[in-house]
Amino acid sequence: MSGKFIISFDCESKWGMADSLTSIHKEMFHASELERVYSELITLLEKYNMPATFGFVGALTMTSDVFLDEWEELLKGSPDHRDWLENFFQDVDKNQLSGWFCPELLNIVRHSHIDHEICSHGFTHLAWSDASSDALSLETDGILKWYEQQNIHPTTFIFPRNLVGHQEYLKKISAKAYRDKPLHYFSQGLLNRIFSTIKEFNLFPRSQQPKLFNDLAVIPGGFFLNWRRGLRRFIPIWFSVKRFENLLNHAIKTNGTINLWSHPHNFLTGHNQIQLFEKCLKVVSKKIELGEISVMTQSSYVQSNYKNLKSLPSITPKVSVVIPSYGGGEHLDEILEALHQQTHPPEEVIFIVSKVKGYQVINQKLKNEKRLNCICKIVEPSYPGKGRNIGASIATSEWLAFLDIRTIPNTFWLKTMLEAGENLGKDFIGARMICSSQTRYQENLKALTFGNQSAKSLPGSIVRRKIFNQYPGFLDHVRAGEDWEWLSRIMKSTKHTWIDQVVISYKGLPLNIFDTLKKWFRYSIENSKVNILLKEKFFYVSILFFLFAIFLYRWNHLISGGVWDVSNPLFIPNVNKIFWSSAISTYLIFRGLVSPVFKQEKILSLLPFRWFLIGILGMSVDIVKAPGRIIGFFAYLRMKH
Repeated sequence: MSGKFIISFDCESKWGMADSLTSIHKEMFHASELERVYSELITLLEKYNMPATFGFVGALTMTSDVFLDEWEELLKGSPDHRDWLENFFQDVDKNQLSGWFCPELLNIVRHSHIDHEICSHGFTHLAWSDASSDALSLETDGILKWYEQQNIHPTTFIFPRNLVGHQEYLKKISAKAYRDKPLHYFSQGLLNRIFSTIKEFNLFPRSQQPKLFNDLAVIPGGFFLNWRRGLRRFIPIWFSVKRFENLLNHAIKTNGTINLWSHPHNFLTGHNQIQLFEKCLKVVSKKIELGEISVMTQSSYVQSNYKNLKSLPSITPKVSVVIPSYGGGEHLDEILEALHQQTHPPEEVIFIVSKVKGYQVINQKLKNEKRLNCICKIVEPSYPGKGRNIGASIATSEWLAFLDIRTIPNTFWLKTMLEAGENLGKDFIGARMICSSQTRYQENLKALTFGNQSAKSLPGSIVRRKIFNQYPGFLDHVRAGEDWEWLSRIMKSTKHTWIDQVVISYKGLPLNIFDTLKKWFRYSIENSKVNILLKEKFFYVSILFFLFAIFLYRWNHLISGGVWDVSNPLFIPNVNKIFWSSAISTYLIFRGLVSPVFKQEKILSLLPFRWFLIGILGMSVDIVKAPGRIIGFFAYLRMKH
């Protein structure tokens, strides 16, 4: 038995934190310090004669003059890049470019006595998973230009921020493989970092096996070398080394693979980071001497497993797309065009159209649609759940895919979902959605709801038709909440997964305050009819808050024994004004500022006054949600009775 060991470095410097630069990054990420750390790493790898894979952000290895001359205006013209590189453009204006450009880092790796692999880690480190097609085209153009300038021909790729997505663009840059999302990987955020730290105490981690995705090799994502900063620095080095040794032993027993990765800049900011890394290399070196471990780069690993690529089955399953319509005809042309552009065309598209205002227009457009096999069934006004049930009963394909009339899929939606289902052997593949906004009002509404985060979504998800038929269908008596009620049932006993990349855009946000309040009030009632736990919590919390407010209102009267006694030490002047002003202010700050930032809205975009407008809008929405929940609760009890 023998295992395989890969070392990979994500070489990014400030580009990796372009959206969240801190004072530490600004202070420590200078060319001289970066060059010192890279030299130390190369020296250490040469000492133990171990090749590694260095994934460079292309922009990092360019000179500032060349980059700004060729790419600055192009990147400013791309909305995705403009948001991602906001801090970079500010530093350009200040002529503070240290840490952004350092061509010498690539030369240090190239001049090593060991033949290290150099691959791409993106052009500007923009995350591919949520990027638009225009932004991805710009990224791949930059990578190809970087290949040409540096005279390199990489065959592997490391996704920025480990957010795997849009693998189809890898063919454009001639990549044959990519590094998968690491095991126990946690994205940005305090809670995620805490969980990630806890995982470092797992003394018996497991190695991985190679996978395939379409015609690409998937290199095991591996394990992050403990970054000894913050709470992580208190984990003893001997413990981390022992954990790593156990990982090696598992790889040896199972012919598994370990991909140990880090960022070179972690060795600048991590306490005794280089000592930890060297102790790990010593353990590997002993295993090499015993013939138990083979050290590879990502490219040599792919070459040794390339025969597996030839056995990949083609993805050919048929899929029926089911779309219930209750109005929403304004988006029909867009959704039809999106379905027509699918790289994996649907076998049939089934519209269940309710007889409401404008349904004749929808029906006529579907009759004139010649590009798709559209089936249109007109029904009496019905909620989405009933429409999906009817559509599923008509469908003939192996897979069912669900959309709503206001959800627009990207070009690779069906291909991505079906590949995940077939390659992973799952029966339900859940989609991720982002919220789209066209007006300033919708932008504010988006900030207080979804923000810039992706969300799990039934629209866009697919399920095997035989599995769907094994369960009761969607609830047909509620306007909202039936999707999550169905999901909660099917995921209990069905092999399922949720993809990482965004495939759906939601375009159903209201255009004004009246429609917003009406929608949230109605949806609060409907959701309360579905989930008894949420109804009860909202109902009783509302009652308790109401009673508390009444009690507080009479505070001075009660503590004074029914008389107006200002001399009482517990007497609080203007207690009601203090309470209500502080409660409202705190609420507005949370709803308008804290919550949007948590949902990945940029804090500068919320200042100086936008946060207040969002807070007022959020308060208005919540005011109508509370009575909606209570009404829905009693409606549920009535239906149950």
